[in-house]
Amino acid sequence: YKPLSFSKMKGIPTRKTMKVAKISASIVLTKEHKNTFQVLLLQRKKSMSYGGAWVFPGGKVDKADSYTDWKENFPGTSQWRDYTDSHMEFTRRICAIRETYEETGIMLDKTLTSEKYSKIPQANRNTTPFVTICKDFNIQPDVDAMPNFFNVITPEHMPARFNTGFYHYDITKLMEEQGQSVTIDHESDSYSWFEPRVALEKFAKREIFLEPPQIMILFMFMNCTSAQQMQDIVNNRDLM
Repeated sequence: YKPLSFSKMKGIPTRKTMKVAKISASIVLTKEHKNTFQVLLLQRKKSMSYGGAWVFPGGKVDKADSYTDWKENFPGTSQWRDYTDSHMEFTRRICAIRETYEETGIMLDKTLTSEKYSKIPQANRNTTPFVTICKDFNIQPDVDAMPNFFNVITPEHMPARFNTGFYHYDITKLMEEQGQSVTIDHESDSYSWFEPRVALEKFAKREIFLEPPQIMILFMFMNCTSAQQMQDIVNNRDLM
């Protein structure tokens, strides 16, 4: 009997070939709907990674998301909690807000007026550094108001790996009072607002495709009967 050598099997990653999980962030955007709530899902273009899947807005951390970069170049950092000892948490939050803006046009700043929002660039949203947009249009990203309620690391055998923090932000007031609306970018084919249970039912019927993190999060909120109940779950799970 000879023991099986996994390192010699094709397709099985070794410590030398295993991909490092890239730091990334995603936001579960919700809005009140009748007596309950809905979550926003974007359908990825088939030519992109995870093509055809319905996902929450998000992406991998960019160098310009760093705590140091914002501390040096953005005057509004004093209004946030102190992230001196948690640079990566700050960076993830900025990444999540930036990706949300680039992918949906939604700017997570509850101090915005509808007039100010109407002046924020909506075309080619990823061509200008996000910190520059925030400075030029006097935007205060709502960094502190996003509970970090879930974290997922892609399994070691996957060719592309991510260490993703999931956050939550309810945009009901941003849409109603500021006139914000979803406008998808080149990475998505379409978008839709779903009640968690409805999204899972559509997945079970093979009408939409969901990746495991989306399935787990939607299951987490499936039995919530109100936006407040969902918010309570998120707040109780806050990892910050």
